[in-house]
Amino acid sequence: MATTARASCILPLPLWGVWPSFRDFSQTPLLISCVSKVEVSEGHPLAPGCIRTVHWNTGETRSHRLIEISDLNHSISWELVAADPPLETMAVTTRVSLYSVSETNHTMVEWEGDFAANTAFDFLQFEQKAYQHNLNDIRSALTKTPPPLLYHILEGPSTRVLWTAAALGLPLRVKIITPAPVQASLDPHHAIGHQMQSSTELSAEKGGVVACLQLGEGPDAFTLYESGTIVQYLIDRYDSAHSLDPFPLGSRERAKYLQWFFYSSSTADHLLFEAYKQMHVLPASKKDPAFLRSLHMQWERQIVGVFEEALMSSPYLCGSALSGADIMAAWSLQLADLLGWLEGRPTLERYVATIRSSPMYKKAARADPSSSLDCAPFYIV
Repeated sequence: MATTARASCILPLPLWGVWPSFRDFSQTPLLISCVSKVEVSEGHPLAPGCIRTVHWNTGETRSHRLIEISDLNHSISWELVAADPPLETMAVTTRVSLYSVSETNHTMVEWEGDFAANTAFDFLQFEQKAYQHNLNDIRSALTKTPPPLLYHILEGPSTRVLWTAAALGLPLRVKIITPAPVQASLDPHHAIGHQMQSSTELSAEKGGVVACLQLGEGPDAFTLYESGTIVQYLIDRYDSAHSLDPFPLGSRERAKYLQWFFYSSSTADHLLFEAYKQMHVLPASKKDPAFLRSLHMQWERQIVGVFEEALMSSPYLCGSALSGADIMAAWSLQLADLLGWLEGRPTLERYVATIRSSPMYKKAARADPSSSLDCAPFYIV
C-alpha cells in the first residue's frame, strides 16, 4: 500500500494556457526558483520513457523517468530513478493533474506523490511542503509575479538577506537606499554610519538599520522588516532542500540552530551598532570614549568568547556546513572586524575569511552598483 503526499493551488489562468507548460517534461522544473537546470539523458521530453535529471541550486539532483502524458486528462506522471544525495525512499511515483474551474476559467493544479508504505511521516511532510513550494513558484512564474523587492543599504544588515538569496539562487530586485546626508565630518565610505543616522526614517523611506523586503504586488503584497525575520522566511519559503536549515523540528540540533540564529541580532548587534556610532557616526563633540571602552569590555567579557568557543571545533556554528545561523552571525562578526575587534582572534578572523571567500558572499557582492560584474540573480531597480 502506498502513502501519499499532496499539494494543490489555483492558477489564475485558463487550462488551455497552462497545460503546455506542464506537459513538457524538460521545461516544467525550470519554473521552480531553486532549480538551476534540467538535463534530458534519454528519449524525448514528450514521450514515455524519457529520463530527465533536475539540478537544484544547492547541488542536489534527482532523475525521473516519464511514465505518462495525458492530453485528455491533462495529467503527467513520472517515477524517481536516482537521487544524489539518496532519499529516504526511492519508491516514489509523482503525478501532476490539472482541472478547469468553470466558474472563473482558472486552473486547479494538484501535485501528488505516492511513496512506499513504510516512509517516515517527517519525510512525507517535507515532500508535501516541497510540492507546495513548487506550485507556488510555478504560479509566480506563469503569472509573471516580480521577484521580491529588497530595500538595501550597502554594508547594512540587509546584506544578510542578499547572502541568503545568493545561497538559495533566489532572484531579488534590489533598491539601494541612500539615506539623508549626515555631517560632513563623517567618513563617507562607511554606509552603515549613514543608515544609523537616518534610522528614524524607516516608515517613510523603508531604510534605516532595519532590513525591509516587499513580496508581491497589489492587494496581496506584504512587507517584512528585520533581517532575521526575512532570512528565516526565505529559508522556510524557498529552501526546499533544507540546505540552510537542515535540522528536524523539535530536535536539539534545531534548538541550537535557533539559539545561534537569534544570538547575533538580539545580543551582539546592539552592542556593535553602539560602538560603530561612537567610532564612525557621531561628531567629536558627542563621542564618549568611556562609553566606547565599556562597550569593548562587554564585547570581550560576554560575547566574543561565545562565538570563539563554538568555532574552535567546527568550521561553522552548527557543524560542517553553512546554515542560516552563520548568515546571521557572519554579518555581526564582519562588523566587529571593521571595528578592529577581531584582532588577535585567529579563529574568528579565519571564520570571517571563509565567509568572504564563499560563492554566496561573492554573488551577493554583485548587488553593489560599483561592481563591474553581472549582478544576476539580483536586479538593481
